[in-house]
Amino acid sequence: MTMIIGWLHGERPFLVSDTAQTQRWEPRWGTSSFGEAPHETSDGRFVEEGAAKIFGLGSAGVAAVCGASNSGIEFVRELRVYIARPDLVDTIIDLGQRLETKVQVPFEVLIARGGEMVLFRSYEPSRPQRIDPDQVIVLGSAPDILKEVANWSVRRGARFKSPEDQLVLTVSTLQLLGAQNYLPQFGIGGAFYGCFVDSAVQWLRDTLFLIVPPLAAPESTSRPPHLKEVGIEHVLVAVRDGWVCRTSSAVDATKEAAIWVLVPELAPDEFSNVVEGAWRAAWSLEVQTVMSEKRVRYLVLLSNAYAHMTVIDVFHSEPGKFMALRGGQTAFNPDLINGFQSWRPSASEGARLYFISDRGFRNDETEPEGA
Repeated sequence: MTMIIGWLHGERPFLVSDTAQTQRWEPRWGTSSFGEAPHETSDGRFVEEGAAKIFGLGSAGVAAVCGASNSGIEFVRELRVYIARPDLVDTIIDLGQRLETKVQVPFEVLIARGGEMVLFRSYEPSRPQRIDPDQVIVLGSAPDILKEVANWSVRRGARFKSPEDQLVLTVSTLQLLGAQNYLPQFGIGGAFYGCFVDSAVQWLRDTLFLIVPPLAAPESTSRPPHLKEVGIEHVLVAVRDGWVCRTSSAVDATKEAAIWVLVPELAPDEFSNVVEGAWRAAWSLEVQTVMSEKRVRYLVLLSNAYAHMTVIDVFHSEPGKFMALRGGQTAFNPDLINGFQSWRPSASEGARLYFISDRGFRNDETEPEGA
């Protein structure tokens, strides 16, 4: 049970995934980073946040696994050795036929590298499917309405000049659904994240999500509000080499700099400590700084009641206009927060989805600025 989205925009492949997993052991956490309680299935298993599903294949390729995780991970581990071969489809067929007799539970894998994407199904090992630029592939247990929303977000993102903007739009749209619906009942949930591939793999840029309840707008004040004072939960997602790092006030508001890390499990068990140690040596200090000071690329406001979302490209907006570090704490423009909270859907405007950036859109399109 999972949700994986893959598509090609021109020659550039994209992958997006949730982080929920279904297991037979008791849940380890009280909630996901976005506040979702674990879900118990009819056969006594549990769905909770706890799995990174997009795996790096060296510097220029990635694969996302849907289905039987052990068999799928073994397939990806084998593929990693041969990912540089020129014909990706023939390579996948060879590996699939070698592993065919070992697979007990079916799985699917979306493989992406510069200029191409291929879907492999373990139950059809000799028939991998090359993905065309006009296709949006959605794998996993999501209901049709979620698949339709994922498809819509990809099509809408095609308007953007920047692949980083295209990626965060799809991730944020899916996260908006999670803020309003209990996704673990479908076997999906937790933090969504993703990547795209050019000459190298580019992961989702550091993103701070604010989950905003639809309160009446408070009296005007020039003092930037602190999140808890206006009932807002916040989740920061930072991805490094496929490791999904999150801090969340929904989990523990007293430990804002604590990091949950979901690790892609491609390394054999005997080398897992070595791999983890090398990752922490390379990234731990940087991620801790990003988490504690909230130095993010994107700020995303999500309503937990309405089809209402604002994505702000902090790097390509007026400095300090929406958020700033003041006295060791992150302060937000009160007009941004108050305006977002006071909006209500109407007959003329049933949804409000804004993207604020000075980088522009394709075909000279414009996007309204405001919340």
